[in-house]
Amino acid sequence: MSIFIFQQEGVSGNTLFVMTEVYVADNDVAKHMEVATSWSGMTKLAEYVAEFGTYISVGTNVVCTTMTDEATTVSPALGNPSLHAVLCVPAEDLAEVETWIVDHEKFLRRTHELTNSDDHDDKGPRLTSYYFSKGPEMKNPMDPTEGTTGNTLVVLSETYVAAADITKHMSMNDEWPEGYALLGQYLGKFCKHIHVGTPAVYKTMA
Repeated sequence: MSIFIFQQEGVSGNTLFVMTEVYVADNDVAKHMEVATSWSGMTKLAEYVAEFGTYISVGTNVVCTTMTDEATTVSPALGNPSLHAVLCVPAEDLAEVETWIVDHEKFLRRTHELTNSDDHDDKGPRLTSYYFSKGPEMKNPMDPTEGTTGNTLVVLSETYVAAADITKHMSMNDEWPEGYALLGQYLGKFCKHIHVGTPAVYKTMA
């Protein structure tokens, strides 16, 4: 399991919090929710989600791409800047977006490094974590009995060693021009949320 919380203070005057948890299996999410009922903070979390939430999924999204086929990966460290995007994709567009996601993974594996090294001479942007997850958009994420909307939520999560790595990542259009062009289209059509480099990791399990 991995838990990362990201914080951003931006020009809007608001602060953006992003909490990401990745579990080994479905029953681990169920166990988490069961244990959490004994924590008084869950009531407050529900209030925060209702008042401030823009997106939430509880066990419905599954990881579909990573930088490595091994279960053990580099873990984000405190201060790592992050990039997150959430797309809400209609059923008729899902196959096209899924093809792009596979190509995105190939692009990152070809051009980026999965490392927490301080060596700025690494050959590509230094990622400390990367994955796409996808799953059905729920009408009420806290009550799955209410069913789904028919759309699929696609979530991109990336953390980097330093801000310079995100700058390098964003300037690699020449390495994958068709992919960057499609990303712009998808963000315009499907984006529910995006931030690029502004929140930094400030709580982890490690």
